[in-house]
Amino acid sequence: MGAWVEAILLGLVQGLTEFLPISSSAHLVIAETFLGVEEPGLTFELLLHFGSLLAVFVFYWRDIIQIIRAFFTYPFTRRPEDRTEFKFGVFLLISTFITGVLYVLFGDVLAIYAKSLTVIAVMLFLTGVFLWFIDGAEGRKKEGDLKTSDSLIIGAAQGLALLPGISRSGATVVAALMCGLDKKTALRYSFILAVPIIGGGAILEGMELLQTGGAYFDPGPYITAIVVSFLSALLGIKWFMNLMERVRLRPFALYCWAVSGGLLLYTFFG
Repeated sequence: MGAWVEAILLGLVQGLTEFLPISSSAHLVIAETFLGVEEPGLTFELLLHFGSLLAVFVFYWRDIIQIIRAFFTYPFTRRPEDRTEFKFGVFLLISTFITGVLYVLFGDVLAIYAKSLTVIAVMLFLTGVFLWFIDGAEGRKKEGDLKTSDSLIIGAAQGLALLPGISRSGATVVAALMCGLDKKTALRYSFILAVPIIGGGAILEGMELLQTGGAYFDPGPYITAIVVSFLSALLGIKWFMNLMERVRLRPFALYCWAVSGGLLLYTFFG
């Protein structure tokens, strides 16, 4: 399969599934396996994530600017209108810290199973279970009602997404809804929380790339991967938000179970 086709396919898979509760990492492994795509290199993975990160910035740029401005100005100005966004930023950092700790403790061990179709199938099944039982749950808590305990729980849930097949967006949205957040706040928290996580992951991949030395590559397919990942991630964010308003989460649970069952059949009988 040519480099251009690989770039388009993997960029599409990464972008669409990054913000849907169906695990982007699982779908990348599945795509590589069933389409016969060679395992992407570190540079390619870095650019795929960069495309998804750009989508969050485009979709939430006003929110991100407000949070950053409040985070650095509120401690000095104490303007009441900045308090909610300041606390929101602090809670995002707490969630990110919890996830980071879990990554340091278990990341190397979990990396061993990152490409295991059996593990991915089991984790996708569990993702479906959580999505099914949280479906329809919605609290009334908004940004101003967030507590430190909420950020700890959501950060721990995001840490579960280190397991291959556990969806980051699914885990954080489920945790936020369990904490009593309304859907709009849960989605906003989950998507903006992706910025430090994806950004941090991209930085780590970039540092590893610098240490190992990047091989020469044709820029065309790589730029294509960024563009496709970016555009499809925008679509994925908007699609998920619209579906949450009308359809809820059980269709995603059914999808996860279907993929999980197909993977198990393939693993044992393929």
